[in-house]
Amino acid sequence: MSAHPLFVPVRILCLLVLLCVVGCQTTADTQRPELTKPFAVSRNMAAAELVANLGEPDLKHPLHDYSVEAEVWVYNRTLASKSRMVLTGTQSTRLWDPVNKRTVTVDMPVYQPEKSATVEVSEILMIRGQVHSWKRKTINDRDVEGLSR
Repeated sequence: MSAHPLFVPVRILCLLVLLCVVGCQTTADTQRPELTKPFAVSRNMAAAELVANLGEPDLKHPLHDYSVEAEVWVYNRTLASKSRMVLTGTQSTRLWDPVNKRTVTVDMPVYQPEKSATVEVSEILMIRGQVHSWKRKTINDRDVEGLSR
């Protein structure tokens, strides 16, 4: 009893598709814990408690202005993001007009993807391993084909 001649190529194709699907999955962000309940930053909070609730900061800037050990911890959190197609211009295209039996030039619209995101940036001033003060700001970022607006 012999196998169908397409059995081996179909099996290889299925394995390749499975490999591509599994290889395209993104890994979960394990460095930053997921906030399941509201968390408030308070003055004199220990650095260990802050890291336990918010994870390691994205950036740490040491401050040389103070005579004590001080640094600014920066956390970036994406609140919302979306993408849509926007009209970025037109392109002249030559087409054949079968009614008049000649070529005509038509301006066709050109669309590009626009990505926009709202990011919350929290800057926390840490002095001797404790929260001293903090500020929070929101940044709206739009990007069309590599050109930020």
